[in-house]
Amino acid sequence: MSKERAQYFSAAEQKLLIEGFQEFQSLIKMQGNTAKAAKARREGCQKVADKLNSATTGPTRTWEQVKVKYKNILQNATKKRAEQKKTGGGPAPPRHTPAEELALGLNANRPVVEGIPGGSSSLDQQPGCSSSSTFITVLHNTPSLLPVPMQGVTEACTDSETTLSDDCGLEEVPGNIRLLYKRSLQQKIEYTELKKQKLLGEIELQALMRQKVQLEIELLQKELQNK
Repeated sequence: MSKERAQYFSAAEQKLLIEGFQEFQSLIKMQGNTAKAAKARREGCQKVADKLNSATTGPTRTWEQVKVKYKNILQNATKKRAEQKKTGGGPAPPRHTPAEELALGLNANRPVVEGIPGGSSSLDQQPGCSSSSTFITVLHNTPSLLPVPMQGVTEACTDSETTLSDDCGLEEVPGNIRLLYKRSLQQKIEYTELKKQKLLGEIELQALMRQKVQLEIELLQKELQNK
Protein backbone atom coordinates (compact mmCIF):
# COMPACT_ATOMS: atom_id res chain seq x y z
CA MET A 1 0.00 0.00 0.00
CA SER A 2 1.54 3.26 -1.11
CA LYS A 3 1.42 6.20 1.28
CA GLU A 4 2.38 9.84 1.08
CA ARG A 5 1.60 12.83 3.28
CA ALA A 6 -0.52 15.53 1.65
CA GLN A 7 -0.09 19.17 2.56
CA TYR A 8 -2.89 21.03 4.31
CA PHE A 9 -6.04 21.70 2.27
CA SER A 10 -7.32 25.26 2.71
CA ALA A 11 -11.02 25.95 3.25
CA ALA A 12 -11.30 27.20 -0.34
CA GLU A 13 -9.63 24.04 -1.66
CA GLN A 14 -11.98 21.86 0.37
CA LYS A 15 -15.03 23.66 -1.04
CA LEU A 16 -13.71 23.30 -4.60
CA LEU A 17 -12.97 19.64 -3.93
CA ILE A 18 -16.55 18.89 -2.84
CA GLU A 19 -17.92 20.84 -5.80
CA GLY A 20 -15.69 18.73 -8.05
CA PHE A 21 -17.02 15.51 -6.51
CA GLN A 22 -20.54 16.74 -7.14
CA GLU A 23 -19.70 17.57 -10.77
CA PHE A 24 -18.06 14.21 -11.53
CA GLN A 25 -20.09 12.00 -9.18
CA SER A 26 -21.36 9.87 -12.09
CA LEU A 27 -17.79 8.59 -12.49
CA ILE A 28 -16.73 8.63 -8.84
CA LYS A 29 -19.80 6.72 -7.67
CA MET A 30 -19.62 4.13 -10.44
CA GLN A 31 -20.67 0.87 -8.81
CA GLY A 32 -19.04 -2.46 -9.44
CA ASN A 33 -15.95 -4.46 -8.55
CA THR A 34 -14.57 -4.65 -12.08
CA ALA A 35 -11.40 -3.08 -13.42
CA LYS A 36 -13.55 -0.86 -15.65
CA ALA A 37 -15.51 0.52 -12.69
CA ALA A 38 -12.34 1.07 -10.65
CA LYS A 39 -10.77 2.90 -13.59
CA ALA A 40 -13.84 5.14 -13.93
CA ARG A 41 -13.65 6.04 -10.23
CA ARG A 42 -9.95 6.87 -10.55
CA GLU A 43 -10.65 9.01 -13.61
CA GLY A 44 -13.36 10.86 -11.69
CA CYS A 45 -10.99 11.59 -8.80
CA GLN A 46 -8.31 12.67 -11.30
CA LYS A 47 -10.75 15.13 -12.90
CA VAL A 48 -11.44 16.59 -9.46
CA ALA A 49 -7.69 16.88 -8.83
CA ASP A 50 -7.17 18.58 -12.22
CA LYS A 51 -10.01 21.01 -11.50
CA LEU A 52 -8.53 21.78 -8.08
CA ASN A 53 -4.98 22.22 -9.39
CA SER A 54 -6.08 24.53 -12.21
CA ALA A 55 -8.04 26.78 -9.85
CA THR A 56 -5.44 27.19 -7.10
CA THR A 57 -1.77 28.14 -6.83
CA GLY A 58 -1.10 25.79 -3.94
CA PRO A 59 0.62 22.38 -4.04
CA THR A 60 -0.33 19.97 -6.80
CA ARG A 61 -2.86 17.42 -5.60
CA THR A 62 -2.97 13.80 -6.75
CA TRP A 63 -6.16 11.86 -7.28
CA GLU A 64 -5.34 9.70 -4.23
CA GLN A 65 -5.01 12.77 -2.01
CA VAL A 66 -8.28 14.16 -3.34
CA LYS A 67 -10.06 10.86 -2.73
CA VAL A 68 -8.90 10.55 0.87
CA LYS A 69 -9.53 14.22 1.65
CA TYR A 70 -13.12 13.85 0.50
CA LYS A 71 -13.56 10.89 2.83
CA ASN A 72 -12.04 12.85 5.71
CA ILE A 73 -14.39 15.79 5.11
CA LEU A 74 -17.45 13.54 5.01
CA GLN A 75 -16.26 11.62 8.07
CA ASN A 76 -15.82 14.82 10.09
CA ALA A 77 -19.19 16.14 8.91
CA THR A 78 -20.92 12.91 9.92
CA LYS A 79 -19.24 12.98 13.32
CA LYS A 80 -20.29 16.58 13.94
CA ARG A 81 -23.85 15.82 12.91
CA ALA A 82 -23.96 12.90 15.36
CA GLU A 83 -22.68 15.19 18.14
CA GLN A 84 -25.34 17.77 17.31
CA LYS A 85 -28.06 15.15 17.76
CA LYS A 86 -26.92 14.27 21.27
CA THR A 87 -29.08 15.54 24.12
CA GLY A 88 -28.03 16.90 27.51
CA GLY A 89 -25.81 19.70 28.73
CA GLY A 90 -22.28 20.51 27.80
CA PRO A 91 -20.63 22.81 25.29
CA ALA A 92 -22.25 23.44 21.93
CA PRO A 93 -21.07 21.03 19.21
CA PRO A 94 -18.76 22.40 16.49
CA ARG A 95 -20.38 23.88 13.40
CA HIS A 96 -19.97 22.36 9.96
CA THR A 97 -17.57 24.03 7.56
CA PRO A 98 -18.93 25.03 4.11
CA ALA A 99 -17.20 21.98 2.59
CA GLU A 100 -18.75 19.67 5.19
CA GLU A 101 -22.20 21.13 4.51
CA LEU A 102 -21.74 20.41 0.80
CA ALA A 103 -20.52 16.88 1.54
CA LEU A 104 -23.58 16.14 3.68
CA GLY A 105 -25.84 17.52 0.98
CA LEU A 106 -24.14 15.36 -1.62
CA ASN A 107 -24.81 12.26 0.51
CA ALA A 108 -28.21 13.30 1.90
CA ASN A 109 -30.12 10.36 0.39
CA ARG A 110 -27.70 7.63 1.39
CA PRO A 111 -29.19 4.79 3.51
CA VAL A 112 -28.27 4.43 7.18
CA VAL A 113 -26.74 1.02 7.67
CA GLU A 114 -25.32 -1.09 10.45
CA GLY A 115 -21.77 -2.23 10.72
CA ILE A 116 -20.68 -5.78 11.37
CA PRO A 117 -17.91 -7.22 13.56
CA GLY A 118 -14.58 -6.52 11.94
CA GLY A 119 -15.95 -3.51 10.09
CA SER A 120 -15.43 0.13 10.92
CA SER A 121 -17.56 3.06 11.96
CA SER A 122 -17.44 6.36 10.12
CA LEU A 123 -17.48 8.04 13.54
CA ASP A 124 -14.45 6.25 14.98
CA GLN A 125 -11.07 7.87 14.42
CA GLN A 126 -8.47 5.18 13.83
CA PRO A 127 -4.86 5.27 12.68
CA GLY A 128 -4.44 4.89 8.94
CA CYS A 129 -7.26 3.62 6.82
CA SER A 130 -9.61 1.00 8.16
CA SER A 131 -11.53 -1.58 6.19
CA SER A 132 -14.82 -0.42 4.73
CA SER A 133 -18.10 -0.60 6.56
CA THR A 134 -20.29 -3.34 5.17
CA PHE A 135 -23.70 -2.25 3.89
CA ILE A 136 -26.25 -4.55 5.52
CA THR A 137 -29.32 -4.37 7.69
CA VAL A 138 -29.95 -6.80 10.54
CA LEU A 139 -33.52 -7.68 11.52
CA HIS A 140 -34.11 -10.30 14.22
CA ASN A 141 -30.50 -11.48 13.84
CA THR A 142 -31.07 -12.11 10.12
CA PRO A 143 -28.76 -10.09 7.84
CA SER A 144 -29.96 -8.72 4.52
CA LEU A 145 -28.13 -6.76 1.85
CA LEU A 146 -28.57 -3.15 0.71
CA PRO A 147 -27.42 -1.51 -2.52
CA VAL A 148 -23.85 -0.41 -1.97
CA PRO A 149 -23.29 3.34 -2.43
CA MET A 150 -19.74 4.09 -3.46
CA GLN A 151 -19.41 7.17 -1.23
CA GLY A 152 -21.95 6.44 1.50
CA VAL A 153 -20.42 5.47 4.79
CA THR A 154 -16.79 6.54 4.58
CA GLU A 155 -13.64 4.85 5.74
CA ALA A 156 -12.05 6.21 8.90
CA CYS A 157 -8.83 8.01 8.01
CA THR A 158 -6.71 10.31 10.11
CA ASP A 159 -6.31 14.06 9.57
CA SER A 160 -2.71 13.47 8.48
CA GLU A 161 -4.10 13.10 4.93
CA THR A 162 -2.55 9.68 4.30
CA THR A 163 -3.30 8.76 0.70
CA LEU A 164 -3.95 5.19 -0.32
CA SER A 165 -3.72 3.05 -3.39
CA ASP A 166 -6.96 2.32 -5.22
CA ASP A 167 -6.88 -1.27 -3.98
CA CYS A 168 -7.84 -0.08 -0.49
CA GLY A 169 -11.31 0.85 0.66
CA LEU A 170 -14.55 0.88 -1.25
CA GLU A 171 -13.37 -1.62 -3.85
CA GLU A 172 -13.22 -4.25 -1.07
CA VAL A 173 -16.87 -3.84 -0.07
CA PRO A 174 -18.42 -6.21 -2.65
CA GLY A 175 -16.15 -9.06 -1.49
CA ASN A 176 -17.26 -8.55 2.10
CA ILE A 177 -20.90 -8.53 1.04
CA ARG A 178 -20.50 -11.70 -1.01
CA LEU A 179 -18.97 -13.43 2.02
CA LEU A 180 -21.82 -12.26 4.25
CA TYR A 181 -24.43 -13.22 1.66
CA LYS A 182 -22.89 -16.67 1.26
CA ARG A 183 -22.93 -17.13 5.04
CA SER A 184 -26.56 -16.01 5.19
CA LEU A 185 -27.55 -18.47 2.45
CA GLN A 186 -25.69 -21.26 4.23
CA GLN A 187 -27.60 -20.52 7.43
CA LYS A 188 -30.89 -20.57 5.53
CA ILE A 189 -29.97 -23.91 3.97
CA GLU A 190 -29.11 -25.36 7.38
CA TYR A 191 -32.36 -24.01 8.84
CA THR A 192 -34.36 -25.52 5.96
CA GLU A 193 -32.62 -28.85 6.49
CA LEU A 194 -33.52 -28.79 10.19
CA LYS A 195 -37.15 -28.06 9.32
CA LYS A 196 -37.09 -30.96 6.87
CA GLN A 197 -35.71 -33.31 9.52
CA LYS A 198 -38.34 -32.11 11.98
CA LEU A 199 -41.13 -32.80 9.48
CA LEU A 200 -39.73 -36.25 8.75
CA GLY A 201 -39.62 -36.93 12.48
CA GLU A 202 -43.25 -35.85 12.85
CA ILE A 203 -44.26 -38.11 9.94
CA GLU A 204 -42.47 -41.07 11.55
CA LEU A 205 -44.13 -40.29 14.87
CA GLN A 206 -47.56 -40.24 13.24
CA ALA A 207 -46.82 -43.58 11.57
CA LEU A 208 -45.82 -45.08 14.93
CA MET A 209 -48.99 -43.70 16.51
CA ARG A 210 -51.08 -45.33 13.78
CA GLN A 211 -49.29 -48.64 14.37
CA LYS A 212 -49.93 -48.31 18.10
CA VAL A 213 -53.64 -47.66 17.53
CA GLN A 214 -53.83 -50.61 15.13
CA LEU A 215 -52.16 -52.92 17.68
CA GLU A 216 -54.55 -51.75 20.40
CA ILE A 217 -57.50 -52.48 18.11
CA GLU A 218 -56.17 -55.98 17.36
CA LEU A 219 -55.60 -56.59 21.07
CA LEU A 220 -59.16 -55.58 21.92
CA GLN A 221 -60.52 -57.83 19.16
CA LYS A 222 -58.60 -60.82 20.56
CA GLU A 223 -59.88 -60.10 24.06
CA LEU A 224 -63.46 -60.02 22.77
CA GLN A 225 -62.98 -63.31 20.93
CA ASN A 226 -61.64 -65.01 24.07
CA LYS A 227 -64.66 -64.04 26.18
